[in-house]
Amino acid sequence: MRRCKISPICSKQRQNIFSRFVGEPLACSLSKKSIKLTKVGQTIENQWKDIPNQNENIDIDEFIIMPNHIHGILIIKNQAEASTAPTISQIIRSFKSKSIFRVSKIYKEQAAPLPT
Repeated sequence: MRRCKISPICSKQRQNIFSRFVGEPLACSLSKKSIKLTKVGQTIENQWKDIPNQNENIDIDEFIIMPNHIHGILIIKNQAEASTAPTISQIIRSFKSKSIFRVSKIYKEQAAPLPT
């Protein structure tokens, strides 16, 4: 089994649309409890959690959704069979594409413009 850390995936122009801090967290004590996800952030979280359902050789490990980016670790299972599986780049591209599609629906339902 091999772990692959993903570089941060950022919102467009690093806008704070995924979550907000609750209280006054210190950097050393940052936890998911001190972060409140927005509706967009909840959508991003659901899409991230769905990655293993779309890719049988991938599991997710720890992840955190910050106000303008996400950090996550993907676990590649069965490395020998992974040559026919999607690459990490393809998985992340699919995650971003599906997330954008669902987030666009949220903004459309709220009759609000997407962040530019």
